[in-house]
Amino acid sequence: MARDLKPVYTAVNEEHYSSIAGTWQRAWNEFVPFLGLPDEVRQVVFCHRAARQASYAVWMRVW
Repeated sequence: MARDLKPVYTAVNEEHYSSIAGTWQRAWNEFVPFLGLPDEVRQVVFCHRAARQASYAVWMRVW
């Protein structure tokens, strides 16, 4: 799967996506092992991140 996705996330359109491409290129070695995790583990990571973002949004509105 990682081999198939790499061309997508490393493609560079200098006009519009240069900063995004650079971010993916810098993070690629950390991202690939994540793809090898079981689906259940990846779902927990995504859910945890979404919960943290929601919590932060609420916190920012309160303060």
